[in-house]
Amino acid sequence: MYLEDVVLPSDAAAEKLISCSPVLEVLKICLSKDDSVVALRVRSPSLKSFVLRRAEPFYARGRSVVIDAPKLERLSLMDYYHFKRFEIISKAESFKVDIDVEFELMSDYLSETKIICNLVKDFSCVKDLTISWKTLEFIYIYPIPKLHDLTRLRAAMCLNASPKLLPIVLESCPNLKHLKLELVIDSPYAVSTRLSTVLPRCLLSSLESVEMETPVTEIATELSLARYFMKNSKKLKKLVLRLDESTGEQHKPGVLERLVKYSRRCKLSQFEVLPVVPTPSPWPGYVHVKSNRF
Repeated sequence: MYLEDVVLPSDAAAEKLISCSPVLEVLKICLSKDDSVVALRVRSPSLKSFVLRRAEPFYARGRSVVIDAPKLERLSLMDYYHFKRFEIISKAESFKVDIDVEFELMSDYLSETKIICNLVKDFSCVKDLTISWKTLEFIYIYPIPKLHDLTRLRAAMCLNASPKLLPIVLESCPNLKHLKLELVIDSPYAVSTRLSTVLPRCLLSSLESVEMETPVTEIATELSLARYFMKNSKKLKKLVLRLDESTGEQHKPGVLERLVKYSRRCKLSQFEVLPVVPTPSPWPGYVHVKSNRF
């Protein structure tokens, strides 16, 4: 069921619409600024996938979401996040979360910190998490609680900020086993090449697999990250590095070769350096503008 451009007149109307179908498995809601819903209650014995979007900023606070769906396997939050309370009463044992939201900052630092921390706490039992850069960058500003149950993480982050941010993220995931990183260029952030010498717990005890997709940079920040994992991850078995040369930058001679040589000393079961192959457009000359719709 897709609810978009549908004005929900009240909390009760929204709850009744969602719960009226005993076989509902997929639900996508795009909230509107005209909605009158204050407390969105998602109660369904059959729901397996739920996508919640707000496609435009909305600064009213005090709204909440409560999810009671014992078969829910996947939850996606998109665009703007403005909920003061977000509670998951029940879900499936195998539960994946995808967060791609921009928090609407307020002048009240403590209130904003509480909103972000409460959201993370609601996902403290999640084992599989995907998080975008626009969400992850708030960790730069606000400390978050640890995700002790998280074993699989897919994250995008700014390449320039990654030497500082990556150890913070890893420290928040003490039992992480599988990591996929998408590194992006985001020029407002100052370049930093120093990685913390204080090692996150997951490097010492659990991390087994790392995959990175990254632009090539002349200063080879991406290779420093790869070496960081090789040197410090005690249980690392697999490291895959996908290099995107579309930026036009190149490594200095011999830098990549030295990394390959170093990988042999680390005795990894699998180490690969692969090019990122651009996906050709099926419609040459045609420019597709992404819709705000689902």
